[in-house]
Amino acid sequence: MLMKRFIQFILITVIVAGAGWVFWQDYRTGPIIDSRLDKYVNEWKHDMDSAGIRYKIIFNTTLDTIKVVKGLKAYGYSHVSSRTIRVKEELLTSEWMTRQTVYHELGHHIFSLDHVEDECIMFEDDLGESFYQNNWNNLVSKYINKAK
Repeated sequence: MLMKRFIQFILITVIVAGAGWVFWQDYRTGPIIDSRLDKYVNEWKHDMDSAGIRYKIIFNTTLDTIKVVKGLKAYGYSHVSSRTIRVKEELLTSEWMTRQTVYHELGHHIFSLDHVEDECIMFEDDLGESFYQNNWNNLVSKYINKAK
């Protein structure tokens, strides 16, 4: 009887430790990011860190991949169920549109932000590269306020 309880204890300990290890690995490593989007994702992370926004656990455990895909109908998609963010490859020619799309899709995925009616990063329609470039600091400030 004592041996049976000891074996049960060992099995439960191993299962709990294994699950904890898997979670810790997920938490530490985070998603696989297409190298063409690294710059924008790192900028987003820096902006969130600078604003004191806690995002790392959700970012590292609910998102497996941020990738570039050919032929998307929209500029990007956040798929919570498949734990993936997709960015339209054709956007890569435009630095500011790519930046806006990465922030926009991370806003959906990490902060559950919806589209809004005012001209900001979470606006559903394209405001144009020059708009994003000329207003970026203000747009990020609005975005951070929505994310808090």
